[in-house]
Amino acid sequence: MILCLRRILTVDATVWYADADSDGYGDVYTSRTSCESPSGHVEDATDCDDTDSDVYPMATETCDYVDEDCDGSTVEVFRTGTKYTA
Repeated sequence: MILCLRRILTVDATVWYADADSDGYGDVYTSRTSCESPSGHVEDATDCDDTDSDVYPMATETCDYVDEDCDGSTVEVFRTGTKYTA
């Protein structure tokens, strides 16, 4: 455990996750523990592809067989008029 001294108060350090694509979501496998946010790091570790800024949790899906929203599925169903496409 890393402790950070802030005047008289002692607080636990935070785990920060590298955000290589700068989308606000970090890579769970690349982290640092620090009292202050290191440059290029965020507290959220839910990015499923930290090399693509269009891929992150709750991103808009497109019909391209890429898992943009990190839901584990690359096959999405879209309504186009009265038809559904995958």
